[in-house]
Amino acid sequence: MFFKKSVMFFKKLVMFFKKSVMFYQSLAGLCYSPVCSLIIYKLAIDKICLIQDIKG
Repeated sequence: MFFKKSVMFFKKLVMFFKKSVMFYQSLAGLCYSPVCSLIIYKLAIDKICLIQDIKG
């Protein structure tokens, strides 16, 4: 039961990050700056890595 809940939680987390990355990419598109888009992309990757570290 716990495993099933954690899998569902992880799936929701992945969906959230996909939406976040899409949002960041749309912001980067508004910036028109490759440097700005790289910084935003790096922030998104850092957040994903942080969550994976917490999950173990």
